[in-house]
Amino acid sequence: MIASIAATVQDPYRALQYHLLQRPRLRDCDGPGCGKTVHEKETPGAFARCANCRLMQYCSRDCQKADWRDSGFPHKEICGMLQALYSFSTLDGTMTPDEWSDVCRLHALPLDTVDKLISWASGGRNRTNYAGTHSTLENDTGRESTGSSSDDYDYFVRVPPTPDHRIFINHKESSGL
Repeated sequence: MIASIAATVQDPYRALQYHLLQRPRLRDCDGPGCGKTVHEKETPGAFARCANCRLMQYCSRDCQKADWRDSGFPHKEICGMLQALYSFSTLDGTMTPDEWSDVCRLHALPLDTVDKLISWASGGRNRTNYAGTHSTLENDTGRESTGSSSDDYDYFVRVPPTPDHRIFINHKESSGL
């Protein structure tokens, strides 16, 4: 299992596929702070989806507008990235992780896009640095660290900017990982 995790973490595109597949596929409104379910809808059928990326769904125009400008992950920024990604890939279960990685590499999906989409898909809980543009790591409490001390995290993965380098997995001995 550790080898499988290491292979997924080492390849930025496999990591992206993993995080996108882990994103909850609920029938809830994607508006920030809304959470209204499709069952609370007054008319039959699903919520309206974003006309561009076709991934996000909203119970109202107000929720869609709020998500477009959301301070955490504005859909205005994420939507174009999703459109570009889904123009050559799919998450319907037909692509293996290797196929997904190959097609992302073939289409030169930028690594900074991979970093942003992983952070978005995980609700900000996972931050990667495949593009090599961040000088600090941030844990799930929002506390920044240079990553120099294993006391800063229960665990963290320092991912090299190219797949030719080694991965360093640091963790607290007391965490039981």
